[in-house]
Amino acid sequence: MSVVCSDSKAAKTLLERPNIDVNATDEAGRTALHHAVNEGRVELLELLLGKEDIVMGTVDKDGVTPMMMAKANGMINIVKKLVGNRT
Repeated sequence: MSVVCSDSKAAKTLLERPNIDVNATDEAGRTALHHAVNEGRVELLELLLGKEDIVMGTVDKDGVTPMMMAKANGMINIVKKLVGNRT
């Protein structure tokens, strides 16, 4: 699921597939969560955070996690959602 989906309905359909790997990475080592954060896609972020197997601390090839990306870009609402998802 490292492909960035511009259509939330399509993303939801993909995420409902039984064997989807929400932690798959692209050539830069980024996951769908990295891309959702980078693009400020709150709806997609929420869909991803709803997946049991989501890994929030994946480090890309630049050494950046989705949380680090959100903080660096001043995305306070996204930081709050990421922090709120930690259990």
